[in-house]
Parts: sequence; C-alpha cells; structure tokens
Amino acid sequence: LVGPGERAVLLEVLHRGRHRHDVGPDREGVLDRERRNSTLLDRAGRHEIERAAERVLLRAVIDGVLNLAEVKILLSQPTGGTPGASRDTAILELLYSTGLRVSELIGLHTGDVDLEGGFVRCLGKGSKERIIPVGEPALAAVHRYLQLGRPFLGKGGKTSHLFLNRFGRGLTRQSIHRMLVGYARQAGIQKVVTPHTLRHSFATHLLAGGADLRSVQEMLGHADVSTTQVYTHLSHQRLKDIYFDSHPRAKKSPVNDYPRLAARPEPAAAAGALPAYHSGRCWL
Repeated sequence: LVGPGERAVLLEVLHRGRHRHDVGPDREGVLDRERRNSTLLDRAGRHEIERAAERVLLRAVIDGVLNLAEVKILLSQPTGGTPGASRDTAILELLYSTGLRVSELIGLHTGDVDLEGGFVRCLGKGSKERIIPVGEPALAAVHRYLQLGRPFLGKGGKTSHLFLNRFGRGLTRQSIHRMLVGYARQAGIQKVVTPHTLRHSFATHLLAGGADLRSVQEMLGHADVSTTQVYTHLSHQRLKDIYFDSHPRAKKSPVNDYPRLAARPEPAAAAGALPAYHSGRCWL
C-alpha cells in the first residue's frame, strides 16, 4: 500500500487537480497527472498509485454529489425577469439535464440545441461529437433565454455562442464557476459546488434511477467505461448509507435499544431436565 509520505504527495496532487475551476475531480485527468509523477511511480508502483487515486477520487465524488433537494433549491436561485437571470437558469438546467462539461457548455452555439427534437449536440474531448437528450425543464429554460435573455445581452453580440455575458461575448469557465459558487452560497448548500458537481449529480441520479452503465458512459462522453464505473460505486455506497440509516437491524444504536434474548431470565431447570439449548428454546 502507499505509505504516509507517498499518500501526502498524492493527496496534494489530487487537491490541486480538484480545485481547478475548469475541471472537477475527473478520473482521467487525475490518473494522467499521477502517471507523470515519476517519484511516486518509483516508490509505490503504478498499480498502487492508481488504486490510491481511485479511493481519493471516489471520496471526492461522494462528497460532491448533490441530492435531489439540493439540486432543486440550487436550480431555483436565479430569480427576476432580467436577461442575466434567464441565462443563468438555462445554464443550471442544462448542466444538470445533460451532464455537460463546462468546456462543452461554453462551446455551444445557438444551433446546437434542438428545441423541437429535444437534444443538444456538443464537442467533447478529442473533438468527438455526441448527442445528449435534454429534459423539458431545460428546454423550456433555454427557449425563454433565447426569447427574453440573449437578445438583450450586449444587443445579442456578433457571436453565435449560445451563452453570452453582458458585453455580448461568450462566457468563460471562470465566470460560470463564480456564478455557481454564488448561487450555492445563496442556497445555503454547504458542499463545494462547481460545474463538475452537476455533472457528477447527473450521472449518479441516472444510475440510481435505473439507467444502464453504457448509456450513461455515452452521455458523459467517457472513452473508458471504467471511468463511468466510479458512479456505480457511488450508487452502491449511497444504498449502503440509506440501509444503515434506515434499517432497524443495521442502525448503530445502544444495545438496550433492541431486546436481546440473553437478557431474558432463564427458567428454573427441573431435576434431570436437559439444558435449555436442547429444549428448542435457547436463551443464549
């Protein structure tokens, strides 16, 4: 296993990767950074480093996923009839509805969202195109933004980018990150919320709802299904948490919360009678 020294270095590298604004704790990026760290590879070996990275990543994903109540309150934060509010609502709804990376979101053009067909077309890593279904709330939010928001942001700008700032230029990763942090704080959410948080929540809620792994892989644009499998571990972990929080025989409660057979008084044994464990009524 990775020793304390290697673990400290690993955690620092992962910490740097997790807190970049443009990416969340995505597995491929984390492992690429670890593979390039020759000192760690020499000390502990590739396999041990990857296992350690997976454990830290899984913990990061578990901590970062929003539950349904948190998603609902976050998506309701942009208020008012301003162009900026309609844009922010469309961004939040689209991120959660599609699991887009923030780089994919800011790369969208007005023709990439098919409001009639109900899908969005984006270019992912390696310029690979994929098509993702979009839910009705997100489609409605994008439609409102196109009608009531975008034309008034910098007078519509001279760019075909879907989401614009107040000067009519395309948004940046940093601006979307600041927007999300502000709305999460406004909503009273204690977790660290980044654009990747909604991507993690999208995948986790799909799998929890019964979606198959390959479909989620395709929607997320993962080249390797093992990357998507992180979310299956997460779903299993959440099921365990629900079980231990809810089932009366699984709760970590004081011993006297449940009647134990050993606490019952043993009946007096008649002369020559068999021990209690032979009578079919064992009190042990």
